[in-house]
Amino acid sequence: MNEPQCRYLHPHVRKFCVRWTIAMLAVILLYLPALSQEKQTIQIKTFDQKLQPLKNIDVSLNGKDYVSVGHKGFAIVEINSSDLPVKSINIKDDKLEAASWDFSKGIIEIIVRPKSYTLVHFVVQFPDGTRVPRSTVSFKGSKTITAETDATGEVDIPIVLNEKIAGPGQFQIKDLQVNSVNLSPKGNLITVTRPRVLSAEERRKAEAGSLKGQLSDFDMTKLDSIQSITVFYAVFKDIAMKDLTPAERKKLDAKFHELVMEDSVARSQSQFIANISDSSFVAEDIRNLLNHATLESDALQANRSEFDAKVQVISSKLEKGIANFTAEERKSLLADIDLLEKILIQNESKFYQNRSDYQEIINTLKQKYFDIQNLETRLSDSEKQRNEEQRVSRQRFVVISSVLIVFGALIILLMSFSSRLRKQAKDLKAANEEIKTMNENLEAIVEKRTQLLEESNRELDTFLYRASHDLRSPIRSILGLCNIIDHIPPTELSHRMRGTTLSMDRMLKKLINISEISQHSAAMQKINVSTAIADAKNKLQEMIKERGVQLHINCAEDITLNSSSALIENILINLMENAVFFSALKNQDEARVEIKVAVNGTTLELSVFDNGVGIEDAIRPKLFHMFFTGHEKTKGNGLGLYAVHKCVTALYGKIIVDSKAGQYAKISVILPYN
Repeated sequence: MNEPQCRYLHPHVRKFCVRWTIAMLAVILLYLPALSQEKQTIQIKTFDQKLQPLKNIDVSLNGKDYVSVGHKGFAIVEINSSDLPVKSINIKDDKLEAASWDFSKGIIEIIVRPKSYTLVHFVVQFPDGTRVPRSTVSFKGSKTITAETDATGEVDIPIVLNEKIAGPGQFQIKDLQVNSVNLSPKGNLITVTRPRVLSAEERRKAEAGSLKGQLSDFDMTKLDSIQSITVFYAVFKDIAMKDLTPAERKKLDAKFHELVMEDSVARSQSQFIANISDSSFVAEDIRNLLNHATLESDALQANRSEFDAKVQVISSKLEKGIANFTAEERKSLLADIDLLEKILIQNESKFYQNRSDYQEIINTLKQKYFDIQNLETRLSDSEKQRNEEQRVSRQRFVVISSVLIVFGALIILLMSFSSRLRKQAKDLKAANEEIKTMNENLEAIVEKRTQLLEESNRELDTFLYRASHDLRSPIRSILGLCNIIDHIPPTELSHRMRGTTLSMDRMLKKLINISEISQHSAAMQKINVSTAIADAKNKLQEMIKERGVQLHINCAEDITLNSSSALIENILINLMENAVFFSALKNQDEARVEIKVAVNGTTLELSVFDNGVGIEDAIRPKLFHMFFTGHEKTKGNGLGLYAVHKCVTALYGKIIVDSKAGQYAKISVILPYN
């Protein structure tokens, strides 16, 4: 039968389908992250302090992985929506830092500046090694910096670049005394001790002693040299006002009022100026400058008013006349007026110079503002362009996705059609193989039946030939005895005729048993193996005693077998008869036969052993043939082992022969056990 022919897809078509499938999967995987979780695409741009693009900078947002802006100064990244607004920005280059940043319309603009400080790590501890946690540490350098130690007594202090740490005098720690500062590559160490607490009496004596020498001889003519309200209080706190003259009290009141006003203005100005730093916001810095300029304007106006008033007082004094002045005093007065004129001219020049500088600063700030505004306009245009590109990309994605879906559907249809064709071809091939196998099995069955038929025919021919020959022999013997009946004693004649008749009877019984094997194989029943062996022994008891053979049986009493009792009896009698005969043939005094039965899982092994003449290797192939006798002294007709083989085959068992010529023979029958 010919195999059915089936057409498959062309190899180029298969390659095309596979490539389109891979492309479709790649596009889906590319856009899958954006669909699986809420992400936002943003653009990162870096600028220097002059708002020029800064290139090849690695930036980290909120402590995540670093992203390089490349040689163009910008990069496009995807971040989780939860990371917006950006809370922290780190620059990979240790010499740079983010001065400020702004996020608007999907673009984060970062202004990067060189670091003006470096973090120096210190460990604060006592001389015994005990660390000082949660304490405020102040460092006085070009700037005063305050930080706090952590729970382990460690602190990072931002120190201006290129500034050197001179010694422990630059450090102050609340309620502790700094003894030494040790700087080393292994670690920086600040050693502190607790100062001795003075009693109230000791503090009073110390303060009194320190002020005694400084204030005892104070000259009131040097009152103008006091420029601080703190010094004023230190000088006059222990002086009683009643001990002063009215003129001195008036001077002290005027000086106190002047210092209070100056200190208030100075503190206000210093407060506004101190709020402007590298870390403050631009809007706050502009407001602080505005407040500072307003205060300066108010102070200038107040000073000008006071100055004009004082000038008016002096003018009125000059109008009264200077007749009482000496020539030297007049000359000195004129020199002071000339000097005042010069100073006023210089102040006016400085005012206009400051005005020019301020105007330039304002113009610079406006220029930077407009530059930022222009940058924002450009960024807005870039954002519009990016949105347009995203819209076009989305449209392209939709078109490509549609095309891919169509091609995917076509590919699925083609693959389904191809799979259906392959399945049909496979089914047809399987059916063909099944028919071929059935034909082969039928041929094998026919061949086997032919062989069995030929073997049966050969056995039948052999049986007819040998049976007629063996049956004729005892008949000839009887005829011969009849011819010499007058020449031999009646007793011998009776003995010989009885022996010939019994031999013929045994052969006929075996032939009858062989012919009934197929009938007995269908009659199954439960058999006690030990009882079956005992019955066979009883039937051969006369032969065993006659030949003096020692018979040993090793079989458990509870072993039962579901089989044919007639076939089991036939097997046992023929095997035991052969074993008894050949064991006595060698040496009748030591003849021994052993019968052993053992159960091994699903099989039962029945073995018959004799220590007789054994079996030659040359006759083993013919051992179970019909009418075959393997020894010249045997008196059998060659049907015993043939009958055993037929019985074992009918019971679906097998026979194993183990023998050594001249020493022993062991025939084992393996039967199914259930």
